[in-house]
Amino acid sequence: MTKRPNGEGTVFYDLKSERYRAQFYDQDHKRRTLSSTSKVGIHKKLRDAVTARDAGLLSRRPSHIETLGECLDSWHEIQSKTLWEFKTSENIALDINRYIKPVIGHLRLDTLSPEIITKAYSKIKDQHNLSDASLNHVHRTMKTALKYSAKMRKIVSNPMDGVEAPRIRKRAIRVLEEEEMIRLISNIQEGPTEWNALWRITLLTGLRQGEVLGLTWENINLQTNTICITQQLQRQTGNGLVLKRLKTDNVGRFIHLDIETAAVLKRWKMEQNLLKLQLSSWGTADLVFTNSLGKPIEPRRSARKWAELLKANKITHIKLHGARHSFATWAIKNGFDIKVVSHYLGHTDIKTTISIYQHITESSLTSAAEKMTELLAQRA
Repeated sequence: MTKRPNGEGTVFYDLKSERYRAQFYDQDHKRRTLSSTSKVGIHKKLRDAVTARDAGLLSRRPSHIETLGECLDSWHEIQSKTLWEFKTSENIALDINRYIKPVIGHLRLDTLSPEIITKAYSKIKDQHNLSDASLNHVHRTMKTALKYSAKMRKIVSNPMDGVEAPRIRKRAIRVLEEEEMIRLISNIQEGPTEWNALWRITLLTGLRQGEVLGLTWENINLQTNTICITQQLQRQTGNGLVLKRLKTDNVGRFIHLDIETAAVLKRWKMEQNLLKLQLSSWGTADLVFTNSLGKPIEPRRSARKWAELLKANKITHIKLHGARHSFATWAIKNGFDIKVVSHYLGHTDIKTTISIYQHITESSLTSAAEKMTELLAQRA
């Protein structure tokens, strides 16, 4: 038996098997045994193994290696407690439990490869008919989780390094034409004051649905005609509808209202105060937009009301979020400073505003053709 420095293992010759063997302790303080037919070979194997161990690159024993599912669950539990917001945690849990684990969750981390993961993406997409954006979210979950695993030295090499992110194909999004927006704003005046105010804010500020439904009277200053966005209404599994504070500074995001919208809000506040007097109980959040008991409006209800509004005005249906796209496109087209539009939308980078929310409308294409005709006529 050859005595080596402490921590570098032991080499000996096994008479029974007629092979050279070496033993050393791995990163888990478990004894490992190596084997070779030559003395030179066993010393090289031991040297390579100890070097890999000290560099954190030594593979664990198969019995000590987690499956992908175990790894994802452990990572999710740790990050949920210290880093993520509720909705982020919920969305990542969906990726893990519905999409990833049923397909490749049983595989050990050391058996994963770029090819296996890429094929899994195709299977997940086909099984669940996932959109490009949803599949890309699954990819980001995998990439972040395995990057963390590599950092924790659970894996020697990260198989995600060779995986291409699923491509997100841009789809044309229909937005309201300017004439349609004006028609809606004009016709909503005939409906209930509450919904008149809600649709005006939606169409003329570009706020998200949750931000509109999460407004309280404390957020609105009817002397300066401003609103301050500090929170949004959010549905959370197990908690129902909750008011979630936005990730902004303590001041919030201020937006100035047009005079007519401010006037409608003043009328609605008076009407709502009368409703409160008629009921023995009212919601405690002092929300601007509520159901008949002063509780938050269910987002699905406002989406349904939006669909009814479009149908009544003979406008092709677009999702309620499309009103946000419509506001941005209308504002940019009419010369609003892009930084102002970005502020209204709550973006930290104007590039986001330009790349996502500036859409070409049918009327703008027609105007371009008419302008071209006019220019050519001048040169004829």
